[in-house]
Amino acid sequence: MGCPPTLEPVDDKDGDTDADTDVSAPDSGPDDTGLPPLVRCAVTEVEPNATTTDATALPREVRACGQFTDRFDVDTWAFEVVQEGWLGVEVDAYAIGSEADITVTLSSPGLGLTVVASSWGQLPDARLMLPAQPGPYFVSIRQEGSRQMGGEDYFYEVLASASKPPVETDIREAEPNPLGSPQVLGAARSVFGDVDASADEDWFALEVPVGLPTLRLAVVAEALGSQADMALVVRTVGGTELGRTSTAEAGSSIDPSISLPSVDAGTVLIGVIAEGRPTDVGAPYWYALSVSLEGTP
Repeated sequence: MGCPPTLEPVDDKDGDTDADTDVSAPDSGPDDTGLPPLVRCAVTEVEPNATTTDATALPREVRACGQFTDRFDVDTWAFEVVQEGWLGVEVDAYAIGSEADITVTLSSPGLGLTVVASSWGQLPDARLMLPAQPGPYFVSIRQEGSRQMGGEDYFYEVLASASKPPVETDIREAEPNPLGSPQVLGAARSVFGDVDASADEDWFALEVPVGLPTLRLAVVAEALGSQADMALVVRTVGGTELGRTSTAEAGSSIDPSISLPSVDAGTVLIGVIAEGRPTDVGAPYWYALSVSLEGTP
């Protein structure tokens, strides 16, 4: 595959970044603060809170704590989005030394939103990042797997916060852009796109100069909190496929990337294709594509 190009996360106020695109490996393990699980937070869950009607209030920008009483326990939190913008929801368990394997459901019934994020592999804790409309939101957290239990070793922290856009790109995709009518990239080297239909296919045309450069492509989605499962395809105008990979085949990365050495001059077509369920459309399902040509004269 080679090393993919990177998309720079947006800097926050203190010079750090909202997200890290270097996701080639998980962190080294849980962070043991030495504090009891429910002492780290200013806000703790109030049982019972299994449904949206008895949800515990979750103040925005405040880290809150919960603990599972047993493996069937479901904890629901409620918060309000008052202004349109990017919303981040993080639920940490593994990273803070918990034994819980978590699944998180973010919903806003009035807006028709329901999205599920689970801990898995290189993303041992759940994270969602999406453009959000004003309205009430609910975060339901449960454990995944029959071996999960309850008690002081099965805890988590949850945070809902306003966020800057997770990446900066040169352009946005312009629909419609099917294979037969791809969007021309021109001088643009990064594109922001979203999944707005089942099995959505976004195609882009790139002019490769003479000199047999190396073409590097990378999709960033799940690494920054999108829930989109994407495939990346490169082909010639004549229909010859030059490369294909997907989230499931990404190997040491979370999102797909392709590196093609010695690409002939001319037009190549780049496809970013949704591979999720038919219902995986809308705000939680977005991606950023980066393109680089290396070794050109």
